Amino acid sequence: MTLSVSAYAFTVPSMADVTAQRQAAEQAQEAQAVQAASAEATEVALTERRAAVVQVADSVAARAQVAKETASAAALTAEVVAPLDEAVAELGELLELARAESAVSPVSAPEPAATGPAAPLPQSAPSPTEGAAEPAPEPLPSDAPTASPTPSASPSEKAIVTTEVPATVAGVDVPQGPEDATTARLREAVEKVAQASAQVVLVAEANSAAVEVAAGVQAAAAAESERAAAEAARVAAEQAATRAAWRTSLDKYSNGQVPESALCDVAFDPSHELRCDAAQQLEQLDAAYVDAFGVHITISDSYRSLAGQYACTRTKGSLCAAPGTSNHGLGTAVDLGGGIQTFGTRQHRWLVANADEYGWTLPDWARATGSKPEAWHWEYVG
Repeated sequence: MTLSVSAYAFTVPSMADVTAQRQAAEQAQEAQAVQAASAEATEVALTERRAAVVQVADSVAARAQVAKETASAAALTAEVVAPLDEAVAELGELLELARAESAVSPVSAPEPAATGPAAPLPQSAPSPTEGAAEPAPEPLPSDAPTASPTPSASPSEKAIVTTEVPATVAGVDVPQGPEDATTARLREAVEKVAQASAQVVLVAEANSAAVEVAAGVQAAAAAESERAAAEAARVAAEQAATRAAWRTSLDKYSNGQVPESALCDVAFDPSHELRCDAAQQLEQLDAAYVDAFGVHITISDSYRSLAGQYACTRTKGSLCAAPGTSNHGLGTAVDLGGGIQTFGTRQHRWLVANADEYGWTLPDWARATGSKPEAWHWEYVG
């Protein structure tokens, strides 16, 4: 409706226009309030999600420290622990970043939009002053645009990278909700540290188990070695006692009058007999001789009875000791052949070099420089 007063014309809005304008203003205010509430809820969800992930990160960092201590105790190499060290360093940087961002941008509720009624419309136009210049007519509310302004996105909404987030982080339940870029990176770093810690602990436990097994094997080997040593000592003591008994076993018999039952056969040549300890040591000497030459020692004479000593004197004269004085009559002397009976042969030189180890020797008088050289005559002095 248009009214004309003197030289001026005014357009007066209708009631329908006024009502429409008020409804549009109220709707815009309601939309702003809904948007503000949504932004606040999103900010709260982002903050709760980040706080939960930070809490899990602190716990996982503590577990990582325990894993490092376990690795140190298990003497793991730096190469094995390096992935965990790198993951922990990255997690530490992201924790600092997350806390710094939270300190700078705490959650705060946005100021509420005005919800009161729209400003009242003008009821009348001012009266013109005669002679004054025509004032420009003030725009009515209907002249202003009625479209609701498009609000800009909140910082939180811009920062959201995903709403599809896992319900657990490193096996711990966390609030569901959107994540910003920093929280997402922090969550990934937490998972990486948790996995690296688990791997280090697994390797450390495996190493510890292997060490325990090795220690058990070593202990068992040591125990077996001790048992074997004790057994060897026992056997050696028994053998020494036996040899000591054998050494004196013929003392009660006169030279050349030892019964056959008191003597022992030589194992590699049973046709010969000696005092038992002399026979045993000659057998060991023979084993070494076989290793060197591939054949047994040749024995031409061993125990010689008193009658045998007389016979030797009759047939060999001064080559034989006076009857009743020969070491053959005590079962502790042998005459050898097979090359040993000749000075300078390989066999003789070998025996000279090795016989003493087994208690056998070539007497000084029987050596090449002795008073009565007899390369074949060997006596047991063990």
